[in-house]
Amino acid sequence: CCYYGEITVIEVLDKSLTIHTVANGTIEAHGPLSRIEKWLEPIGIFYRVHKSYIISIDHLESIAGDLVKIRYYDRLIKLGARYRKRFDEFSESITYH
Repeated sequence: CCYYGEITVIEVLDKSLTIHTVANGTIEAHGPLSRIEKWLEPIGIFYRVHKSYIISIDHLESIAGDLVKIRYYDRLIKLGARYRKRFDEFSESITYH
């Protein structure tokens, strides 16, 4: 598909999994987001922020309240309540580039 560094957001909408990339547009895939999350976990740059979204921390642009902005992705992602505490702890330790 592409290099991990090219992936900005992985989303599932209506059981359709879409991988958004910097240079290759979108890539359609299949499978549950939980499986993708387990595959990506060892890489260390992907983070689950909502039941339907995994983001790349390398492309994190800003966090405002419960909205996350990702570079090269044209929508804001709402931070899910279930993922909020863990993400807040994580985001305190990162710096934006």
